[in-house]
Amino acid sequence: MNNEISNTLISNNGHLTREAAKRNSFFTRGYRAAGKHSGAVSSYRITLESILWKLIHNNTLKNEDAEENNHLRDEEKTRLSEEISIKNDSLAAAENKTEELEKEISTIAAEKESIKKSPEDFAGRKSDRFWLNVYKAVIAALIVYLYFFYTSVVFSAIFRVVNIAKDTVFNSIFYPRAISESFSLGFTAAVVTLFSPSIFIAVAVLMHRISVKSGSKNRVWVAFLTLIVFSLDALLAYHISERLHNAKMLNSFEKIAGYSPATALNDPNFWLIIFFGFVVYIILGFMLSLFDEERDMDIRINRLLDNCDNRIAAAEAKRKNVLAETDSIRKEIENLRMELTSLLKENRMVTYSPAELKLKISDFTLGWMQYLKNGSFGDAAVAEVENDFREFIKSKGLENA
Repeated sequence: MNNEISNTLISNNGHLTREAAKRNSFFTRGYRAAGKHSGAVSSYRITLESILWKLIHNNTLKNEDAEENNHLRDEEKTRLSEEISIKNDSLAAAENKTEELEKEISTIAAEKESIKKSPEDFAGRKSDRFWLNVYKAVIAALIVYLYFFYTSVVFSAIFRVVNIAKDTVFNSIFYPRAISESFSLGFTAAVVTLFSPSIFIAVAVLMHRISVKSGSKNRVWVAFLTLIVFSLDALLAYHISERLHNAKMLNSFEKIAGYSPATALNDPNFWLIIFFGFVVYIILGFMLSLFDEERDMDIRINRLLDNCDNRIAAAEAKRKNVLAETDSIRKEIENLRMELTSLLKENRMVTYSPAELKLKISDFTLGWMQYLKNGSFGDAAVAEVENDFREFIKSKGLENA
């Protein structure tokens, strides 16, 4: 019978009824009210109306629940306030970080401007773009000169027939038809004439690259390559001078001694060819060194400027991330403040739902019925109270709550 009443009163959940009786005072209120009215069923009906009215309109009966609810609300308010304080600290730290990054960017930008205005303070001396361009032009001219010099010399030394009647040392060194005539002599002559100067130019570049590196081993290599180039130039000069000498012998009635290395050392033609080739070759090496020195200075300054740009870009990226973080923190703080404001504006009293009203009336009725059982009023009185409860919640529209 008791289980049936409990299930009927509390939406088919007896455990909830017992828990509700423990949780609030309405079970006790019902028990005491029944004692006050000597368990009269007629008094139960009247008291039930009064209890419902007070639950809806009178805050007195809500104070116990309101106190618990307000305690939870105060805890939530404290939590929100503490979280807002923490977020404000994070926001201040982010804003300070932003200011630091902005100062860092300004400092680097000022450093960059100083490098532009006074590069000698940072790189030792100022790069001279004029001389850099002069060196470029001279090196280009020397390479073109050496290319045509070696095409003429190689062609004259290997493939050309020298005729003293029309050929001199000058047109042996600078022979304008060397390339065109090499094609008429066949593929091999053309390839050798066209590409042999590249060997000398490549060796010049190689020598320069080795010379800029420190170490005795590198110096030995430079000396060795210089000796090789000088030997090749000497062989070409010797061969051309010999051809000119032999042509002169064939066209002279005088007895002229044959050509030998000793003769070459005293032959102005031999040294003239050396001068126009090897000496210019050495000049090219010096020009490459001057160009590298000026270019390194220019590169050093550009690297300093590039370094400034990279540092500014890195600081800007960090600043962008910090600004995004700052915006995110501001939004979080705004949301927390809105939540706190909403919490402060809430009615601090409890408003019961229909289900809660039904639950509390059920607890009150159980207390009344418990008094009847303890007073031996009989099952009939208990059943009458139960029926009155059913009719009451039905009349109030709480039956399905």
